[in-house]
Amino acid sequence: MTRIRKGATVFPSALAIGSTMDADNAYLAGYMMGSEMKALGIYHDFAPVMDCNFEDDKPLRTNRSYGTDVELVSMLHDHLHN
Repeated sequence: MTRIRKGATVFPSALAIGSTMDADNAYLAGYMMGSEMKALGIYHDFAPVMDCNFEDDKPLRTNRSYGTDVELVSMLHDHLHN
């Protein structure tokens, strides 16, 4: 969820980015968000990094993770940090 709405870009949710199943999309979105945060003087982001959208095999109703597939979430995360 985007907390800053005035004067900042509202990016797609992690779930929307994950649904593309494209690691380059995850990287580019993260890069753009980080660049914009830096321009705004924000140097720390406490957002979830490796959330997976499940709990006891029951999907949660949230869009802050890349999805329900652990391998997909892991792949997108690994691509962000390489």
